[in-house]
Amino acid sequence: MNPRTRHLRFSRPALVAGKQRGAATLVIVLLLFFIVSLVAAYTGRNLIFEQRTSANQYRSTQAMEAAQAGVEWALAQLSGGRIDANCQPSTTVTDNTFRDRYLSATGSDDEAIEDDGLITLRTQTDGSALMSACVFDGDTNAWRCSCPDDGAIALPAVTSPLARPMFRIRFMPVTLRPDLVYIVSAGCTRPDASCLAADPTAPAGDAIAVLTSLVMIRGTLFTPPASPLMARGTIGAGTGPLSVINADSSSGGITAIAGGGVDLTNLVPSSLPGTPPEASVAPPDGPLAALTNGRRMFHTIFGVEPEVFRQQLAAVRVDCSGGCNASTVAPLVGNNPGRVIWLDGTLDIDGDIGSIGVPAFLVATGGVTMTSGTVSGVIYSRTTDWDLGVGSTVVNGALIAENNIVGSGGQLIQYDPAIMNRLRRGRGSFVQVPGGWKDWSEN
Repeated sequence: MNPRTRHLRFSRPALVAGKQRGAATLVIVLLLFFIVSLVAAYTGRNLIFEQRTSANQYRSTQAMEAAQAGVEWALAQLSGGRIDANCQPSTTVTDNTFRDRYLSATGSDDEAIEDDGLITLRTQTDGSALMSACVFDGDTNAWRCSCPDDGAIALPAVTSPLARPMFRIRFMPVTLRPDLVYIVSAGCTRPDASCLAADPTAPAGDAIAVLTSLVMIRGTLFTPPASPLMARGTIGAGTGPLSVINADSSSGGITAIAGGGVDLTNLVPSSLPGTPPEASVAPPDGPLAALTNGRRMFHTIFGVEPEVFRQQLAAVRVDCSGGCNASTVAPLVGNNPGRVIWLDGTLDIDGDIGSIGVPAFLVATGGVTMTSGTVSGVIYSRTTDWDLGVGSTVVNGALIAENNIVGSGGQLIQYDPAIMNRLRRGRGSFVQVPGGWKDWSEN
C-alpha cells in the first residue's frame, strides 16, 4: 500500500460525516419550511375568516340601518301631508296622505283614524297587505320610493351600480289595543323581490333585518275646550255683537269660559234648549286663573312646551311676520290634513279655511282678525290681547286665547264636538311607544 492510497482510505470517514451533516441540515430546513407553511396557511385561513366575518358584519349592519331608516321614514310619512305614488309631497287634492293610504277607519267618513282614536289597516282589493318601499340611489344619494294606494308593491327603478340598500314597510294591527299599530320595516342590502314579501328573506350572499316598532298618534289637543270661547285671562265682546253657540249636551252647553271672567256686554250666547243664555257662561274659572303665565296655559292645552310642540313632525311652520291671510293658510290646511299649522306672526281670516272633513288647527304667535269666510277647526292665539276685529267670520269649532280675547263685532263662534274629537284623536304626530320595538322574530 502506497502512501497515497493509505491517505485516501483514512479520509473516507470524514466525507461520510460531511454528507450526514448536510442531510440533517436539509431535514431541518424542510421542517422549518413546513412549519412556516403551516403558519402561513393558518394565518391565511384566519385572514379569510376575518374578511368573511367583516363582510357579513358589514351587510348585517347595513341591513339593520336600512330597517331603522324605514321606521323613521314611516313615522315622518305618517305625520306628513299629501303624497303621490312616489311618496313625494303633492298639492293635488285627489292624492291621499300616507296615513290615509295605509291606515283606514271603519267609519263612513273615510277618515284614517276614527273620532274615538281606533285604527284599522287598509288592504289591497284581494285582501293582501298594502306595502311601501324605498331603494337608495347611489348616484344621487337619495331614496327612491313607491307608495301605492292599491295593488302590489314594485321596486322603485334605480340604475346606480353603487350601494343600493332598501327597506320595505308594512303595518300590523294590535288586537288588544286598536288605537296602536305596528310598523314592520324590513331592511335589505340590495333590492330584490324577496325583500318585498310579507315574510321577507335575503337573497344568497346578502343580509336582511326586520325591525318592528309599536306606534301611536299623539293627538293635537291634550285638553280640548268644552266651549267655543276659552281664555286664560278675560273674554269680552267689545262693541259687539259677538255670537257664541254651544248646543252640545256632552259639554254642558257652556258657551264661554275664562280664568278672569266673561263680560256679558254685547256677548250673545246660545245654549241647550231651556237654558237661559247668561246661564251658559261659566263663572271665573279658578284652575285657569291659577295658570300664572301663557306657557303654563299652553302646556295645559297641548301637554308640551311651545318649543316642543312646534318642532313635532306634524307641525307646518309658516312665516307670518308680515301677516298672512286665508289665501296663504287655506291651501296649507288642505294639503296637510291631520297636521297643525304654526303661524309665526298674525293672520287675517278673509276667506274659508278648513272643512268638516279636514278641520284646521291653527296656532298663531300673534293675533288673528276675522273679516269674512268660514273656519272649521280650532284657533289658538298666543298674543297678549287678542282682538278679533270687525267682520262676519263664522267659526265651527273653538277659539282659545292664551291671555285675553275680545270681539269687536259680527263674528259667530259655534262649538262642534265632532271637530273637537277629530282634532284630539285623529290629528297630530305618530310617535313610538317606549319599549314597543323589537328586532327579533317570535315563532
